[in-house]
Amino acid sequence: MPGQFINKSNSGNFQLLNTNNTGNALFSKSASESPAIGPYTIFANYSPAESYGWITIPDHASMMGVLDPNLVGTDPAYALYINAFDGSDTDQSVNLIGLVGNSTQLTLSWGMGSYVTYNCSPQAFEFNGGAGVINLYYDSVYGSAPFGSISVFSSSGTYTNEAITITYITI
Repeated sequence: MPGQFINKSNSGNFQLLNTNNTGNALFSKSASESPAIGPYTIFANYSPAESYGWITIPDHASMMGVLDPNLVGTDPAYALYINAFDGSDTDQSVNLIGLVGNSTQLTLSWGMGSYVTYNCSPQAFEFNGGAGVINLYYDSVYGSAPFGSISVFSSSGTYTNEAITITYITI
């Protein structure tokens, strides 16, 4: 089956494999992983991530916030906002900037092995700021990201209100 797959070696290096219909690798390229970023928590606010350590998922259709990160990318109504400062009051802008303008796989992980991983195009994320709030965000309604520039690649289930760690691979 054709597709793209991320392969992690025992040495910790990543490789993006593109395969044809028979599963043979057509080409591969190296990928690099970000440091672990966090802690963060998802809040059900219909707004950007206003406070340090917040992630919000505004639903523009209902004008409410949701707690399910698996909805991001499934409908243009769902956005994703990440405050540049994590829950430890550390400015993570220098780490999060790698999501802007690059093809990435972004993973939000929590608890004992729970996660959601997104495929993100170079147009998926941008930064905004004002009044002391700086957010990295994907929003196809009020931002410039085209719908489809982020999609769920894999998930282990629903968010359970635990601390989130963010990692991503630039591919």
